[in-house]
Amino acid sequence: MTVNFSPIDALSQLLRLNKGAATILVAGLGVFAVVAIATTWVAVGDLQTVGLMAIYIVGFGVVLIILANILQNPVFSFILGGFVTFFIVAIALAFFVSAVFRTQGIINPTYCLVEFWKPCALSEAATLARNPSAADAAAIQPAEVRAASNAVVGVKPQNYRVYVQFAGLIVREDIVNLSRALLSAGWRIESPRGERTSAAHGLNEIRYGRPEDEQAALALAKAVSAAEVGSRPLDIQLTPAVGDGPLEVWVSR
Repeated sequence: MTVNFSPIDALSQLLRLNKGAATILVAGLGVFAVVAIATTWVAVGDLQTVGLMAIYIVGFGVVLIILANILQNPVFSFILGGFVTFFIVAIALAFFVSAVFRTQGIINPTYCLVEFWKPCALSEAATLARNPSAADAAAIQPAEVRAASNAVVGVKPQNYRVYVQFAGLIVREDIVNLSRALLSAGWRIESPRGERTSAAHGLNEIRYGRPEDEQAALALAKAVSAAEVGSRPLDIQLTPAVGDGPLEVWVSR
C-alpha cells in the first residue's frame, strides 16, 4: 500500500493537531518564507538569491512527498516525514531571521545561506558585483570625519594604527573613501582597502585592547559613525586580544 505522507500530515501527527490546525501552521510557515524572499529582494534585488531560496523551500517539500510515497513502511515514513518537515521549518525560519533581522550577526545573510558551499565573503562580493545598486558608495566628507575625530579632547589620532574589517552590503569603494577620510583626520590606516570578513556581520563597533585607549576608541567611533558607512552608530568595546596600541573597526550594513 502506498503511503501518502505530506508535510501537513507530518505536522498533524507530530503536533497532534487536526488537519485544519496543521494547515494554518503550514500557511504561517509559508508567510515566513514569502516575507524572507520579499525582504531579500527589496534589500538586495538579487534574482539568483531569491530564486535559490524558493527552490530550497519548495524542493524539500517535494522531496518529502516523493520519498514518503515510495517508502512502504508507515513508521519509517512517519520518522522521515518528521525529520524533513522539521528541516523545512528550520530553513524557512533561518531565511526569515536572516532577511528581516539583517543586523543580528548570528545567522549569515540570505545570499550566504543559499550558497552555503562558498565562503560568505565570496558570496557577498559576488552578490554586490551582480547588483551594484544594492549598495551605493557613501559620499564621505573628510571634513566631517575630521571634526568628529577632534570632538574628543586629548586624543592624538596619529598615535594609533587602525585596522578595518567589514561585511554586508558595503562596497569596497565605501571603505577606500572611509580610509581616505580617516587618513586626512590623522589616523594611521594600515590597509586602506580593509578586509571583508563574515566575522563582521552584525557588528558596528570599535575594539581597543587597553583601558587607556578608551578615549581614542571613542574618537574613532565618532569619526566612523560620521561617515555613515555602517547600519548604525558605532559602539566601543574593550577587547584585550586587540593588543597594545592598535584600534579595530568592525562595520557592517
